[in-house]
Amino acid sequence: MKIIYPLYVLIAFFIFSCNSNHPKIEGLDYTVWKYDQGGCNGDREKMVSLVNENKEQFLYFNQNKIISMFGKPENQTLFTRSQTIYFYHVKNSSLCEETEDNADNSKTVMLQIRFDALNRSKELFVYNYNDLEI
Repeated sequence: MKIIYPLYVLIAFFIFSCNSNHPKIEGLDYTVWKYDQGGCNGDREKMVSLVNENKEQFLYFNQNKIISMFGKPENQTLFTRSQTIYFYHVKNSSLCEETEDNADNSKTVMLQIRFDALNRSKELFVYNYNDLEI
């Protein structure tokens, strides 16, 4: 009996620690976001306003949790004081077929997620958000 009790506690720990606690936002489909690499299909463009309006719900997640939500970033940068920045292309990405819109990188709409030295998301920002036709 002494061995069974710790085994139950261990099993309960694994069951409750493996739950998905992504922010539940109506209209935001994380799977669709992941498969729209570079924003080439236009799906990210439709959902980025939901992310921007609910940005507080995405703070304090670690990098692995953000990757499980949004997929692998198209670009990442190491910044001062061991900070990391993830970039997700939303529209006019140079990763898509070349058009006159994405020929100019200054028109690229990107979601930026900044992580602090403790690996927690601290800031979400959408570059060129005002250029979107929402």
